[in-house]
Amino acid sequence: MIDSESINNFILRPLMSKDNNSVKQNPSVVTNNITVRRVKKFNLEDYIYNSLVPQNTIKKVYDFEEAFSSVNMGDCALFIDTLSLAFVIDVKGFEARSISEPKNEVVVRGSQESFVEKLRTNTSMIRRLISNENLIIESTSVGKVSKTKVAICYIKTIANSDLVAEVKYRINNLDVDNIISSGQLEQLIQDNSSLIFPQIIATERPDKAANHMLEGRVVVIVDGTPYCLIMPGVFIDFLSSPEDVNLRFQYANLLKIIRIFAFIITLFLPGIYVAITNYHTELLPTELLFTIAAARNTVPFPVIFEILLMEFSFELIREAGLRVPTPIGPTIRNCRCINTSGRHR
Repeated sequence: MIDSESINNFILRPLMSKDNNSVKQNPSVVTNNITVRRVKKFNLEDYIYNSLVPQNTIKKVYDFEEAFSSVNMGDCALFIDTLSLAFVIDVKGFEARSISEPKNEVVVRGSQESFVEKLRTNTSMIRRLISNENLIIESTSVGKVSKTKVAICYIKTIANSDLVAEVKYRINNLDVDNIISSGQLEQLIQDNSSLIFPQIIATERPDKAANHMLEGRVVVIVDGTPYCLIMPGVFIDFLSSPEDVNLRFQYANLLKIIRIFAFIITLFLPGIYVAITNYHTELLPTELLFTIAAARNTVPFPVIFEILLMEFSFELIREAGLRVPTPIGPTIRNCRCINTSGRHR
């Protein structure tokens, strides 16, 4: 987890070599062929912290638990005899995935960068997009065992102070053993865990997170996951696309209206189909009614069961498409589409 060159060059080498330039030579007096040198008080702690170790990320630790936690995260702990503290030095060197294109939120004219699993890389991407001194990034840890690093990001002059305080309160008062993903944290800090609708926005795009922060939202980044959480989330946010900010407002609003109609159709069409075919057949044209009646003559199941079976089949195909290995996934999907194309038109 550490960078060996950093330890060799910036910790071991200064400790093993005599640093005569850092300590001034004290004057000496010769009396009766005896050299007497005046010795001034020497503060070993300040000398190591300020002069000996050439590292910009060194801090003093007075607690064994904090030292253990730092070492487990890739830092180096330096213990000196006669000193009741330890020096923690950042020498992280573990491998991390490089910045790549977004996989689930693809746009044409927007940024082609996505978050990665490394916390500091994600915060630096946000800092690069919002070059403002009022951008605040506060770090904390969640989980008594995992001690997962979490970054709370907001713009001090735009975000509501009550909202920021509420987010900090919910995160800092979690009594859990481990957190390894942003999805777990989302379930623990949302308002009502029994609701099936999302209440917090999750995104893999730094530009989307930056845009929401400029609107006064709070962004939470969890170390080890390429998705950040944006809160609070309102209904229209889930029907918006990162591409909307790159389009003229007329076309962007038209796309939002189309998505709203698609949402309504997806939500109510199965129920409307069951209600019309079973109880309100007079609403259908005669030709369409005869066609549906002729198609249902060979079906031994009621309409409601057929609808539920179709919904279950679509979910099964979607889940199989995500979980089946890539080489055989397209083949299975094509076979299922051929088998079902004659029944579900």
